[in-house]
Amino acid sequence: MTRRGYSNPMNFNLCSRASKGVDSFGGHGVTAAATWNSRRLWRLNSIKDKARFLLLTFLFCAGFATTGWAKEIMSNGRGGGLWSSPGAWRGNAAPGPADTVIVKTNDTIVFDGNYPERTACGRLQIDAGGRLNFKEETAPHILSVAGRVEVRGQIHINLTRFPQGMAEIRLLADKEAERIVHVASNAVFDAAGTPGLPDGRYNVIISTGPRRPGKPQLKALFKADPGGIAYLADVGFAHMGEYHSNGVGGGNWSDPETWREKIAPAGADLVVIASDDTVVFDGHSPEQPSCRKILIDPRGILTFKTDEQPHVLSVAGAIESYGTIRMDGSKAPLGVMELRLIAETDEACAIRMLPNSALLLNGAEGVGRRKNVVLSTLTPHKEASIVVQDEAMVDIQRAELRDIVLQVSNLDNTGFKANERLNIVGNRFTGQARLALSNCDTPAVRENVFTHEGARPLGAPALAVDACKLVQIRNNVFVGLYAAAIQAQQDVDSSAIGNVVSNAARGICWSGQNAMLRGNTIAGCRAGIVLEGATGVVESATVRGSDPALDLQRSRAQFTDVRVEEMPATGTALALADSEAVLLNCNIEFARIKVGAKAPAKAPWVQTMNYLVVQVKGKRPPHTTVNVRTALASGGPPRGGAADLNVRNSPARLNAEGFSPLPRSLRALIVRSWALGRDGKKIDAPFYDLVIARLDEKSGAPKTLKSMVIEPKDTWYRPDPNQLTATVEAVLP
Repeated sequence: MTRRGYSNPMNFNLCSRASKGVDSFGGHGVTAAATWNSRRLWRLNSIKDKARFLLLTFLFCAGFATTGWAKEIMSNGRGGGLWSSPGAWRGNAAPGPADTVIVKTNDTIVFDGNYPERTACGRLQIDAGGRLNFKEETAPHILSVAGRVEVRGQIHINLTRFPQGMAEIRLLADKEAERIVHVASNAVFDAAGTPGLPDGRYNVIISTGPRRPGKPQLKALFKADPGGIAYLADVGFAHMGEYHSNGVGGGNWSDPETWREKIAPAGADLVVIASDDTVVFDGHSPEQPSCRKILIDPRGILTFKTDEQPHVLSVAGAIESYGTIRMDGSKAPLGVMELRLIAETDEACAIRMLPNSALLLNGAEGVGRRKNVVLSTLTPHKEASIVVQDEAMVDIQRAELRDIVLQVSNLDNTGFKANERLNIVGNRFTGQARLALSNCDTPAVRENVFTHEGARPLGAPALAVDACKLVQIRNNVFVGLYAAAIQAQQDVDSSAIGNVVSNAARGICWSGQNAMLRGNTIAGCRAGIVLEGATGVVESATVRGSDPALDLQRSRAQFTDVRVEEMPATGTALALADSEAVLLNCNIEFARIKVGAKAPAKAPWVQTMNYLVVQVKGKRPPHTTVNVRTALASGGPPRGGAADLNVRNSPARLNAEGFSPLPRSLRALIVRSWALGRDGKKIDAPFYDLVIARLDEKSGAPKTLKSMVIEPKDTWYRPDPNQLTATVEAVLP
């Protein structure tokens, strides 16, 4: 029987009749020298019997401590049902991993489970007239058995119409003598897979367990007694092996010469890519696993074939890399390179990048929403993750991450360390995918799109930054019910610029020192911008439909050109608790501010300021200036030539059109307006003297041309700060 390239050479013994070697494995009990007397007491015949009894008792208790009671589970006797349905079994309880399962006469059990990591049952017995079918669909169904499989009735597997499906009986007994599929006389084992699958693979498999460290690979036996029927078509026999790249440079994944064992890996195999080998994945396994696990040694490289075809590498377990994972689709925009994690457990559904490793993804430009380099998982309800820690390179550009959490720690992107890099640019994070950075220096997170389309909120931020420095978060888009779009904790000197957020619980939540949040747009979030224990500047932001729009807790910040729109009728534009805020050209009304019980130590809760753009009309002499100072009615300017702290950038020169400088010049006139005092009461804006003067050409002394008293008002707010419109006009005679 030839099985093309499935795994190692066939690790099964096949026979069509009984053999003494097999029969010798048939004993299940342990003969103990004990008898049962009329008083229903154990009588041990010798000291040796007593010792044996105590040993068996100890082993039983130890086994029970770890596995509990191993029960005998029988089908319900009423026709059976689905394996996973408690109603299919007597006692209304589905089998456990150590239970003996018996399918009774006239019952049909349909196996619909998937047990690649643990056993579905202990021993399996199909009584005469009983039947075990595998569910026929595209989903994988792996039946792992901790004991022998006794077929006295029928086992039926048919995936001829489901090439993307998978059915496997996995024999995992601790002893080789128990790794048996036994088809008794008049029993039937009928299995048929899809013929002609790519790479000589099979979607119906009978396999053994993985090799155990330091022990030889255990074999298994498929045995049919005389009169028993075993009809097997396109069925693979394999053990879960360990395959190593050849050590002489590697090659294509599907080429047997790439591997030291001279056979290409299959779905149950562990793959090791050796140092200085480059293995090029050239297959396509979107549904079935390409291998069980991948280990990449230092300087080993896993990459993908560059062509216009799809290449999906599905891994049923974890990937651990000291080397490089490289996916470069920049030269093949019509092709697809995808690394897919399909393990059933959170721990196994992961890529772990270890010291000196590299994760390099480069998608094609100009392909729009579709990305041709993809990291994904088929189990979005699980926590699929990529974990990168210490001395690694992460450069992901124009790729898509589907339901993958990218966690990066302790990387330096300043260029000081040659073997470290951290750039996340132009990618799509979809489903539950998100990005978490911890203790990183100068990472770049730019032009990415984070989308969570689920109706239920995701209980984590799309982008989490913890204890990082100089993070550059620029021009990203966040859409969906995230706990927060951007969340920074214990951050230092980082910036979030030009980002667009919609529908998150909190738009931007920040704690740390010297934050620069500029040009961000936040819409439809429960809270817009939240500062918790932070200092920094918020500039040119727009917050729509949030309540509160701005929330400060134990923070000090300046808000410049911040616009709050679409507020609820009783909504809060600015909430403060033990915080101070300076508002420069913000459209926040006094009535829309709420404060907590603890006031700032010295400064007012809120101090507002306004730009003052003056236009002087009429006949303007050369060297005309505008001077603004606190009016006498508000206490006047300080004496002795001290600076007037109510005014910035005075005096100011006029331009050719008679305007004082606009805000973009950084020389615009700025005056202090109303404030919210520590007692919670409004402090009215000061009055100012506006003096238009010209400089005497000979003496250089100013000569007053016109003066007027002005008072800042809410109408001084400038929606477009640099629009060429005057705040105050003055006409010279």
